[in-house]
Amino acid sequence: MLENVDEKEHFFMMIDDLYRRLKTVDKEVLGMGSEKLPSSINTAILGYIASFGLSLIKDLYLNNTRSSGFLLSIRCIIEGIAIQMYLEKKSITPEQEEIFKLQSYLFEWDIYRRYPSFDDVLFDLNTINANYIKSKEVLIKKYQYTSKQIDKIKRSKVPYIDNMKSFEDLIKRHLPSGILEIYKTISLYVHPYNYRINDPKLFMILAETTINLLNKIFDNVTPSSKGLEYEYNMVIGMNDLGYHTRKITNHQVDKLNKLCGMIDSIGYNFLAYSIEACTSPLIDYLLDTSMGYTEQSTTKWKTAIENLWYLNECIGDDDLGNKNELIYAHTYIKQRLNVGGEVLDDDFMVAYDFYIKKYSNGVPYEVFKKNFIGTTGYTINEFGETKSLKKSVFTFIDEISPKINDGQLDCNVREEPDFNFTNNENIEIVKINLSDLLKMKYDESQVMSHASGYLYYSLSGAWYDGTQLAVLYEEILQVLLETLLNKLKELYRMKLIPKKIVNYLRNFINENKDNIKNKGQVYLMPKIKKDY
Repeated sequence: MLENVDEKEHFFMMIDDLYRRLKTVDKEVLGMGSEKLPSSINTAILGYIASFGLSLIKDLYLNNTRSSGFLLSIRCIIEGIAIQMYLEKKSITPEQEEIFKLQSYLFEWDIYRRYPSFDDVLFDLNTINANYIKSKEVLIKKYQYTSKQIDKIKRSKVPYIDNMKSFEDLIKRHLPSGILEIYKTISLYVHPYNYRINDPKLFMILAETTINLLNKIFDNVTPSSKGLEYEYNMVIGMNDLGYHTRKITNHQVDKLNKLCGMIDSIGYNFLAYSIEACTSPLIDYLLDTSMGYTEQSTTKWKTAIENLWYLNECIGDDDLGNKNELIYAHTYIKQRLNVGGEVLDDDFMVAYDFYIKKYSNGVPYEVFKKNFIGTTGYTINEFGETKSLKKSVFTFIDEISPKINDGQLDCNVREEPDFNFTNNENIEIVKINLSDLLKMKYDESQVMSHASGYLYYSLSGAWYDGTQLAVLYEEILQVLLETLLNKLKELYRMKLIPKKIVNYLRNFINENKDNIKNKGQVYLMPKIKKDY
């Protein structure tokens, strides 16, 4: 941790220098080819690392180090560096280069085939299908791949090169000792977990370790002439609209943090922490959108809406909102396993005691133990079943979408992003299904956030729709606060809580309607390019 002014100034100078070098890489990768296909695997992966590195450094500069988005950047950078270290030790063949690029068309088809209602509105499904068929033909006829192997490529999170098995395996073999434990810990933190254990000092240590890795990778890159402070001042610090928007965001965060304290004071401890976890992305979206990193807004959508889903669960279930002992035990056990520690039978028995206290007729211990260790083990029910995270989020999306704009969203018909403040006349506007859009963004986020290389092959909408997601995030959170208000009203009628909490939240919800409207008008304005 940084203890004094000199240390802080030195740290800023160091991350600003790194930021300038990453800007150089980012600009070079974005400028490669009209088809957006970088010339090599190496280029695509370096661009991926640079994108998340820029977002991470921006968060460090502005002290936004408690959010799931900040932690996601660390996880993604580690994945990218593991791939990069592997590439430095291997001689990549032309076949591997071609398959790496063809993999993006398989990813693309696997996402957009599920959303045919957006055909010829957000994308051209005929082109996507044609690219998919052509890619399969190349893999089968030129490289003798089987249908089973092609299906494996579609499901792979790592680039389909040689014998790559998983990111964990790559990190273990190619990165310094201890990085795998960091990666596994961060991977737990970018999904719903026991938010009560958040440790800003630990997060800073993890970030500093990641910065050191970045400095080694990009040591010989020529720095950009424009640095972090200059860019921040251009869009926020000395920009009236940007400054006003950040002022609104800071006000929202302060108000919500005060609400968390009130919620905690009436016994809903975990609910308070869940609200806090859903508050910090307001800053994520402000900063990434304002500073031009709209692709980052999309990559962070998956973890952001997963936390919104779990907030909704905590509002509707008193046990989850109060002590939530099962997620406490689940996070503890997963953490122990992630750092290579031994998990004793006593640890599982503590969890099982929490389970039986909630479900007196629950499943036997051995069944519980087997199912509890999964990613969503904390959702285990009396029958020993756990929820699928993706299915749960999609159900949540279906339930929440009709409460926002009547479940519809105005959309420009397949327009490329317009970087000018003119030429916006005669754009065709159609209404699209909001639920399907949010699900599609979840799928995009899943693929773009891993170091498969797809981030730089994705459709333009996957990059630039991040501005719309910034607005939609706030609108979903607003609906959840209204749900919480109804819960608090009922508790007040039962004389279980003081009226001042109800009044505080009601007043904030009313005030926040204008906050969302004002911020949305700024977020959705035509954008300026990254290289100021």
